[in-house]
Amino acid sequence: MKKITTLLLMFAILTAAGAGSEAREKQKGFSELGLTVLINEYKLTKNFEVVNVPRIGMAFIRAAGKIAADDKESRMAINTIRGIKRVTVVDYEDCTKKVKESFSRRARRILDKSENLLEVKDDGETVEIYGIVTDGSDRIEDMVVFIPEDGALICLYGHFSMDQVAELISYENR
Repeated sequence: MKKITTLLLMFAILTAAGAGSEAREKQKGFSELGLTVLINEYKLTKNFEVVNVPRIGMAFIRAAGKIAADDKESRMAINTIRGIKRVTVVDYEDCTKKVKESFSRRARRILDKSENLLEVKDDGETVEIYGIVTDGSDRIEDMVVFIPEDGALICLYGHFSMDQVAELISYENR
């Protein structure tokens, strides 16, 4: 399942690059769009769980990955995530229906200010992937995976290179 999710995420990145986003002013990242503020508002709500992996934590993960990377595919994956500065994972599945609906509605308003890269429906569950596409380059700044039915939100703050993702996908599909 993890490999399928990874492939879907990488496909979404490539699709966004190939789709050619409409010209727009330089966009702000999800933090500036208010997603971090929204998460912090709900952070103390019962059963609303937030895990933050800060910059230093990501540095440790990348370093450990480099040490453990014993094949070309692993090294390519580490290079692909090299631009991720921090990660926030939100789990609000066990919150009350009212809290789930409120958070999902407000999160969607924020996410609608970015580009929907991919939407996949599986077993009545929708996985939505949003990103900030940088015009005129091969980069996506910040990415969010949103699964409202499961009460899950994963924020990847940083940047992703389309060339590296394309290389990794082509290598995995051999």
